[in-house]
Amino acid sequence: MEAGRALIRERNDISSARAITALIGLYVGSVVVRGLCARLINAPVIFNDEWMHLELARGFATTGQMTWHGTPINFACWAYPALLSFLAGAMHPIEALPRMQWLNCAVISTVLPITYGFARDLTSRRRALTAAALVALLPGLGYSALLMAENLFIPVVTLFLWFIFGASIRRDLAPSLLWSLAAGLVMGLAIHIKPQGLYLPLVYMGFRLGIRLGPVPRARPPILIHSCAALGWIVSAPLLRLAEMLSSPGSRAGFDLNAWLGIHDFGVTAASNFHAVMFIPILLAYLGTWILTTGLLPAVALTRDLLTDRADPPAASSTS
Repeated sequence: MEAGRALIRERNDISSARAITALIGLYVGSVVVRGLCARLINAPVIFNDEWMHLELARGFATTGQMTWHGTPINFACWAYPALLSFLAGAMHPIEALPRMQWLNCAVISTVLPITYGFARDLTSRRRALTAAALVALLPGLGYSALLMAENLFIPVVTLFLWFIFGASIRRDLAPSLLWSLAAGLVMGLAIHIKPQGLYLPLVYMGFRLGIRLGPVPRARPPILIHSCAALGWIVSAPLLRLAEMLSSPGSRAGFDLNAWLGIHDFGVTAASNFHAVMFIPILLAYLGTWILTTGLLPAVALTRDLLTDRADPPAASSTS
């Protein structure tokens, strides 16, 4: 009966070509509407963040590194200013703003095809398109008119959620490992967009421990799934941050823990100085995240496997 219902749903669904065409139209419409609405804002209005991103983008466009009033700094959340730098250049900020707003609209609207792919793992093409259309109406996407890192952070977080879900429903080992590795890479890259990316490993842990989509096949041991996610996170978060710090012409010689953690002092020394108020919580957040991602998740998965092995007695061998 279930097979018959699935066949009926498939027949009532739209074709793949029509779904892709509708998705492209939805994306283009989102970009155009947001771009036109953004023109009502002709100057940065959130002064601290927007002017900071603009200053960093202009510095990256002219010097190839993050600078604050011409002085190189170790800035951990470099991804969004680097994206804006392609349009910043030497233009006056007010002249560059419209182009950056259109870029924001194109970037943040990528959440629509990501949502469609996510929903497609759950339901039909028609309903997945409906989900993407509903996401297009979310007030949070109004950031497209502002020079805010949320324009890049929202699609990246949505992509991360899709990847961890995709790794959970794939029944074969190889696809599950690839999806988990991708989730780990995106999870780490999010830290280079906004500091809130530090919370994504907690989201990963809560999802993996709190949601069980049926029994876990023996061919897909959780220890390997979590290890792949941890590997991706290590590469794209602490190792990438270390490479950025050591390769930056503005960094001090040798290893600088403050620079590695992304502690900076805008407008005073433009360097990575020790600030106890910032240093202690950031250090705890980074180390806590690393321990959770690289240690606790694989350990919990391994413990669960061992308990499952003890609870399930070996099947009796059949004799003819």
